[in-house]
Amino acid sequence: MEKPAQNERLKIDVKVHRRVLEFLNAARNSEDLMVPPPNEILLVDERVMEADESLHHDEVHGHPGGKGHPGRKELNQQADAAPLLERDLAKRILRARDDYNPLHGFRHIGQLQKIPGFNRTILDGLIKLFSPRFRGKWEVLYDTD
Repeated sequence: MEKPAQNERLKIDVKVHRRVLEFLNAARNSEDLMVPPPNEILLVDERVMEADESLHHDEVHGHPGGKGHPGRKELNQQADAAPLLERDLAKRILRARDDYNPLHGFRHIGQLQKIPGFNRTILDGLIKLFSPRFRGKWEVLYDTD
């Protein structure tokens, strides 16, 4: 598999591009860039699961070991294992963002490529994190106009 040329234009879904930039521009300090944002899309309503476990016996106890699906707490602990970005890189990103535009921050992902230490592997990780696979995807089935 060939690597793309450094100056080749990266093709990213507009919504993913926007989510990555929103994440980077919303950070207030380097720690905000070191952990992924919580995924607010719950596939199972945890309130229902906690309120009446007997109705959801298969989901809660049906797995080997009786542990059930990992909850938000377990998923957050997994996210704490490895930082999303190293602290020094996170600080460089914040400085570069403020240099580009203190009010609006980054306007395009291409601006990130000029930051020392920021590479394609890191960008691919951010794209994956904010892709529909992890954030969900909604499609309008009919025109609302």
